Amino acid sequence: MISFETFDKKLTEHYQQFDKHDSLVRDGIIDVDRFARAKYKILWILKEPYGDGRFSYPAYIHDFRFGQGYPTSGSMWHKITYTNYGILNKFMQWSEIPALKVDENVFNTLKACAIINLKKLPGGIISYYGEIKEAYEKSKGIINEQINLISPDIIICGGTFGFISSDLGIKNPFGSEADFGFLMRNKLIVNAYHPSYYFKRQEKYCNEIIALCREFLTTRRS
Repeated sequence: MISFETFDKKLTEHYQQFDKHDSLVRDGIIDVDRFARAKYKILWILKEPYGDGRFSYPAYIHDFRFGQGYPTSGSMWHKITYTNYGILNKFMQWSEIPALKVDENVFNTLKACAIINLKKLPGGIISYYGEIKEAYEKSKGIINEQINLISPDIIICGGTFGFISSDLGIKNPFGSEADFGFLMRNKLIVNAYHPSYYFKRQEKYCNEIIALCREFLTTRRS
């Protein structure tokens, strides 16, 4: 398997063929040490970054400082953080998790996962299905190489399951494609809403994913 450094060079070369390639937003494991120590390796697969580009998720999230709150897209980061914490701490429910503004361990759990986008060039406030699908189809080879390199135990598809499910190896899952969770090759794949989806309250969003992980990782995988 190639190294992350080699992959980063391949990623840069791949995106040089596209317009606005200099706006590439790098993503992946946020904090290598925290990720390596985590009980479960969690990967969030999202749609596209927001903003002008020319930054990386690891560097951006690394600069989040405890006590200062999260910057833009705070609601999204909150949902990811609380979901991560619940999964990594004996599947604790949202109501039991301390507020990230008062508990630094909760705050830092955002840094213990990996986050990637299917479209790695910046978009707007609204993501358009056709643009995400086209971006993924053009880059699916290198994106799936990135997923394999990260080697997660849990993949949470935030509104992206329909784009990538067949390439994750889901041919005949436990039921229909509309189902919520699948165990494939000893990896749990979660078909979730995007964490910025505002019709799903934070408590319900987090608890559903945490409960699913508890069911699959303590029952179906044993």
